[in-house]
Amino acid sequence: MVDFVRRLFSMYTLMVLVGYTLLILIGWLAAIVILKIQRDQIDLTYVLSENDGGASMSRFQLMIFTFVISLSFFLVIVGNGENPPRFPEAIPPGVLALLGISASSYLVSKGIQQNTEEAAAAAAIAVTPSAAKVAAGGTQDFVAKDFAGMTATVTWSIEPNDPAVYGQIDPKMGHYVAPAAVPAAKHITVKATTSGQVVGSATIDLS
Repeated sequence: MVDFVRRLFSMYTLMVLVGYTLLILIGWLAAIVILKIQRDQIDLTYVLSENDGGASMSRFQLMIFTFVISLSFFLVIVGNGENPPRFPEAIPPGVLALLGISASSYLVSKGIQQNTEEAAAAAAIAVTPSAAKVAAGGTQDFVAKDFAGMTATVTWSIEPNDPAVYGQIDPKMGHYVAPAAVPAAKHITVKATTSGQVVGSATIDLS
């Protein structure tokens, strides 16, 4: 009986020791983070804003839900009626539901925002030249640029797509090579696509 009590006491002492060690470690890490924030080594500028500096509702919502979940979990531990309070063996379903709602809504909002940004970027792409006259056997280079004037990565194609009759264009470089003989239909449309979406176009008149 005495040996059992001693083993139980040793186990309890070990658990308390591990708990205080983890507490000290977490406190030390928190102190380092706070110190780095104070020294401007960790930038909190974009915690609640997007990369362009605008307010982010999705990040604000995630922060609020994080505090709500943390507070509710703290109340579960403190209000479990045990002395001293201890970590519950199973996380309450309500807390898990709040966590799932928070993460899901954040992912959905970021997905919508990403699609909107891609559509806006795609709409701002311009193909140069917008129209060209190319002789039989001649060549023409096309370039796609975004709203900032930077070269955009697109996939090039022509319509009608018949290399033997209307020539061919390099899908990556935008280098067009006209056919050796001018066909009856002399008008060709050059298309620049991104993710299957046409973001720019130009015309070629064969002569």
